[in-house]
Amino acid sequence: MSFELVGRIRKELSITSHALYETVLAISERVNRKVHIMRLHWQASSILARIDEVTNTLGQQIAASVSLQAAGRVGKGHDLTDIETSVAWAHQRVQDLKRALGVESTQRSGN
Repeated sequence: MSFELVGRIRKELSITSHALYETVLAISERVNRKVHIMRLHWQASSILARIDEVTNTLGQQIAASVSLQAAGRVGKGHDLTDIETSVAWAHQRVQDLKRALGVESTQRSGN
């Protein structure tokens, strides 16, 4: 009778340890997913902040050029060339950042 009791206790402990292992594994997978989501959100926020910086810089350059032109300090043609160059640079930089955002999102989701 005592061997049967010890066998049952051992079996119950085995089942309990497997259940505990599965529980810890499920919790760790859930935490890992949450951390991954937070990391992606942080990366996206960082890229969007850089896009905002580029557009703010472009807006400041355009405002400065327009105010100089209104004051009559610089000719129209010179300002237009500078603005076009600034807009082209900002457009390229924003496109690069958007591409990076898309690539990082797809690479992270695929892993």
